[in-house]
Amino acid sequence: MKVGMWQKNMRLIATALAEAQVTAPLFATTVPVYNAAMGVGHNEHDTAAVFDVLSRMTGLSRANQKAQHPTPQAATRLAKRLW
Repeated sequence: MKVGMWQKNMRLIATALAEAQVTAPLFATTVPVYNAAMGVGHNEHDTAAVFDVLSRMTGLSRANQKAQHPTPQAATRLAKRLW
């Protein structure tokens, strides 16, 4: 699914969650990532384009992605930065 279409679906999901007064922390955490994907021009790309966004945010280059894996602490810091 293209990032642009996913954005539309995310708005529908967010509306449904708000109407049901249900929290969804993991969903809420993904919103800035998809917004960033749109911001760097991935609107027409597959949702796997978020990998590019996460790579940029964590400073991982394609050459060393296999050698480096963000720790859970780094992922938490990244999520906090996105908010």
